[in-house]
Amino acid sequence: MTDAVLKDYQQFDVRNYLNEYFLTTDGVNDRCSRFLARCVQEQDLSNAQVLDFACGPIISSILHIATVCKEIDMCDFVPANLEEIRTWTAGDTDAFNWDSFVIKALQDEKALAGIPDADITAEEIAQRNTLVRQKIGQLLHCDGKQKYPLGIDFKKRYDVLIMSFCLENIAESVDEFENIFTNTLELLKPNGLLIWFVLAQRKDYKVGELTYHSLVVSPTIVEQQLTRDNRYQKLEFIVEHIGEDGSLSDSVLVLCSARKLTTPKH
Repeated sequence: MTDAVLKDYQQFDVRNYLNEYFLTTDGVNDRCSRFLARCVQEQDLSNAQVLDFACGPIISSILHIATVCKEIDMCDFVPANLEEIRTWTAGDTDAFNWDSFVIKALQDEKALAGIPDADITAEEIAQRNTLVRQKIGQLLHCDGKQKYPLGIDFKKRYDVLIMSFCLENIAESVDEFENIFTNTLELLKPNGLLIWFVLAQRKDYKVGELTYHSLVVSPTIVEQQLTRDNRYQKLEFIVEHIGEDGSLSDSVLVLCSARKLTTPKH
């Protein structure tokens, strides 16, 4: 009998998820870290207001940008995910340990500065952890399926929007994928920067013994979101076959960045 594929998160186990996908910095996590380090190096993000949309229970997406931005708001649909972020931000000893990702982030930044394979000290790890905690602002409930994902009364708009492996897990059809993208991008200011990671060609993912839905989207469908309506300027669009990376072996990793244009191109 085939396991049921879940589309809601009532049974979602945060620690099982983290232990399944974030115990090591290899594979997908390594590629995302290097991409984020390069974005921060190449783009002027000083004093930026950042939103990590549908952040899940992870902080790895903000380890680099925390060095330059003003503040990082984080939002998610699942209360337990936000509670995990809150626990880590408070420095609770029961929180998931992200030190290996901090080391990877620091090494990637030093490699871009011409210092490959740098040794990272305990002091540097502690300093980065403290900095990230200081930069985390509001923890917000969001629902990407709604026209106003953060609520109709939420007026704040952001200089940087990070979306990391979320839209494909929320949407149940390509049309809904496109609608969620449109809804969410309204939170980004004109000329704002989008950093977007997608695991394409994946129909589900495991968390412990449970199987969760993921919409099968192609890299082409992802790219179409950036080209339709001529509202975005693509900066980078990278497609990588994951291959050997265990449970993700059939997936395709899409890493992209884009600027939201002040006025659409004609």
